[in-house]
Amino acid sequence: MPFDTLANELGALTTLSPQQALALGVFVSYFGLIGWLFSKVLASIQGLASRALQTVSKAKGPSRKAKDGSRRGGVSVQVFAALTLASFAHTWFYMFKYMAGSFQAYELSLSVNASSPFAVRLTSWLRDTSLFEEAWYAVCEGRLNWLWSEQLCLFTAGVWTVMLWVEGTRHGIQHVWAYMVLGQVVAISVASNLFYLAVLSAPRAAPSSSAPTSSSSTTSPRKPSRTTPASQTQQSKSEEDIRVPPAVYVPVLLSLATVAASPHTSPKTFLPNLLIMHALLVVPLLPRFTLAFPSPGSPQSSWSISLSTLYYTIFLLSIPIRYRTLFAASDVHPPRPLWAPELYGGVLGWFERQWVVLFESPAQSSIGWDVVWTSVSFVVWVLVTGGSVRTADERKGADGKQGKEEEKEGVWTRVWKVGYLVFVTPLASVGVTGAYVLMPRGRVEESDNGEGVKEE
Repeated sequence: MPFDTLANELGALTTLSPQQALALGVFVSYFGLIGWLFSKVLASIQGLASRALQTVSKAKGPSRKAKDGSRRGGVSVQVFAALTLASFAHTWFYMFKYMAGSFQAYELSLSVNASSPFAVRLTSWLRDTSLFEEAWYAVCEGRLNWLWSEQLCLFTAGVWTVMLWVEGTRHGIQHVWAYMVLGQVVAISVASNLFYLAVLSAPRAAPSSSAPTSSSSTTSPRKPSRTTPASQTQQSKSEEDIRVPPAVYVPVLLSLATVAASPHTSPKTFLPNLLIMHALLVVPLLPRFTLAFPSPGSPQSSWSISLSTLYYTIFLLSIPIRYRTLFAASDVHPPRPLWAPELYGGVLGWFERQWVVLFESPAQSSIGWDVVWTSVSFVVWVLVTGGSVRTADERKGADGKQGKEEEKEGVWTRVWKVGYLVFVTPLASVGVTGAYVLMPRGRVEESDNGEGVKEE
């Protein structure tokens, strides 16, 4: 009977050794951490959406343009919600398949008695298997495997960390660090799509006539809070004006160094290098660094660099890292399935090798499709937003004729960005192309009369 089976399983838990109990505790805690991170991220998005609704309700007589923009924003939210669900289902289908395969292989290797309580068999497997270390080692060991995994590492260590800091600070997004940790323990594609949702959910409506003006906010500054966007607590900044403190760019550059070192690690140094890579990326996203952008003359502005300089540095550093990996994998020929055509020459042959490796193991499929979903989602993000979403304060100086000119120019800029990503990313990786696309190339400064002046 099912009740008797359940009673036997619960009774078996009392017979576990300390090592088995610890292994089970770690495994359960892992999924508990995932659930907790999802709750923090979803609460963050819900808070942003509530703030946006309050902003819209306070606005007097929203224009037709604002209503059209709101409808487009609703469609974009639906698109990224669908991408979140699809990427999560796809990547974790292979992750659960990997876990099941590892469990079956363990029992076959030891000829485990299937009549033993499942709890005992499960905890023995968890105790004797370094599950996640083996998964990471499997997707990083071979040159073709690393060709896939490096794409995700470059994007996360460089472009995405900086993007989290910039957009999280600009829009006052809470728990930015949770998006990074969620990406590390679930999938970068899932976390990045949730972050795109957060940015799109942030208040974007222009402030009402009763809102404080820039002059009044200057004379009566208020202390930044975790729910107040940086643009409302200091002078509006375009991306070109943003200064990046050492607390942000130093961990990013060090993390890129661990990515470059990964192919040269030994079995003893592989896991420490991987843990350092992951830990460094959380540092720039701690609350103390995402409250506001550094102000001129503040202690945080010392040794700061421009956002364009950081993106350009990431771009230049990522190119040789990626080229080295491409060159190392250029002469590797994995076993081909019977249906594979004779394409082992030129570009088509290169893509065929990548396709074969993608299905080499469930672990490789999970991270490989995470790369695909991350890349596709980033292209969609650039298609929808151009790469970033300005706050209402940043759009105040772009009204009238200048606003129309910027909007027209933005359409053509978006077209070439998307074209560049579509054609170059499959070879160069989103970690390289993303840095180039997000690199600020102009700026909008506030003049004395509040009108935006664009400089190239």
